[in-house]
Amino acid sequence: MLFPEILLIAATAIATDRVPSEVSDLFVVNADAAVATIEPVTHDLRLISLPSLQYALTIRPKCAAGMHAEAMSVSIADTRKTYSGDEVRQRLVEISLKIPRRQIGPIPIQEFCRAGQAGDDEGVLHIRDVFTAQLSLRCADEKARSIVYVSQPLDVTLQCRRQETTRPSGGQDASSPVR
Repeated sequence: MLFPEILLIAATAIATDRVPSEVSDLFVVNADAAVATIEPVTHDLRLISLPSLQYALTIRPKCAAGMHAEAMSVSIADTRKTYSGDEVRQRLVEISLKIPRRQIGPIPIQEFCRAGQAGDDEGVLHIRDVFTAQLSLRCADEKARSIVYVSQPLDVTLQCRRQETTRPSGGQDASSPVR
């Protein structure tokens, strides 16, 4: 009964021995928050739909010593982009991904951008970790290939589009029609 456990431990040790120690920091990702402008919502609405979002990511592909980058893929929601080795061999890769509105579920907000609310607040709300970018980097040398996966949380900054209230001029009442 002990033989299968020993075999499993030995197989794990052999597989682990082949993975370079630098695997954990193969590339660094910087991601700007997507900015979405929303209209004021009614007080009873707790979930809001977002428009399409644009994400800008800066990626520094880094393979283990002696290996080179063959390809990289980035996906957010159902949007995916793949880059060839020539594109990812540079020191920094700047990409832009647009997430269509139909791929974005509603998000809950409270006490932000409410219809009838006074416009004295700043009108900006930063929400952390709304999406996750899934990145993979495939590296190779003459003897081996490896793939490293990284997840990067993505933020959204909401801006409330307040209705401009115009002040009456020339003694005209704000509720009277303009002639």
